[in-house]
Amino acid sequence: MVQIAKKQQRIVTVYQDRRYTGDFATVQQVVAEGALGHVVLFESHFDRFRPERKANAWREETLPGSGVWFDIGPHLFDQALLLFGVPDAIGADIRIERPDAVVDDAFDVTLYYPHARAVLRASMLAPAVGPTWIVHGMKGSFIKYGMDPQEAGLKEGRLPDEPDWDTEPPELYGQLITANETRTVPTLRSSFTRYYENVRDAMLGTAELAVTPEWSLDVMRGLELAAASSRARRVLPWSG
Repeated sequence: MVQIAKKQQRIVTVYQDRRYTGDFATVQQVVAEGALGHVVLFESHFDRFRPERKANAWREETLPGSGVWFDIGPHLFDQALLLFGVPDAIGADIRIERPDAVVDDAFDVTLYYPHARAVLRASMLAPAVGPTWIVHGMKGSFIKYGMDPQEAGLKEGRLPDEPDWDTEPPELYGQLITANETRTVPTLRSSFTRYYENVRDAMLGTAELAVTPEWSLDVMRGLELAAASSRARRVLPWSG
């Protein structure tokens, strides 16, 4: 598809909406500002509690692209690449936890960087009551609870042009913890619509495409390498 798009002078991209959430934008800002110093451990969680298989859900059937890793993994991996770049190696445990599941419904995937680790986690048997984001650095830590409200808002029939579309309640704001203080970090505003706006602007020639084909191929490589790591039960290098 990438080769054909180049030949035909067309745009090909991937819908990475989860890079346009307020919680991730806040994590990006905290890391970029350097308040945490060198990050040594990053964890992102996407947990739900659904003990039974969802009826008529193709993602829970033995079909191409099914399973929670290929469902949630692309978003969490994309976010890690935005924060830290391509890892040196990947170690993964992609597994089935529920007795009636026929495809993977949980994963713990570790991305190896020099003097740092990024851990991506998801489960269908973990109520989302723990932290969604955990970032530890040489100068402090950032901890945040709660899921971005946009998906829930869409399901309720709300639209992105409504006031307070993606505003989080203060009790879900993250905490920045250092040796000298603990302070609340209000969640930044963001919107899934920014993805579409970027595609529009790229088509008009007024902006660079945010999710490039080359970037998406790196995400795909990471997904496949993690799956191979889980099957082999060992850490696999990115190159080699």
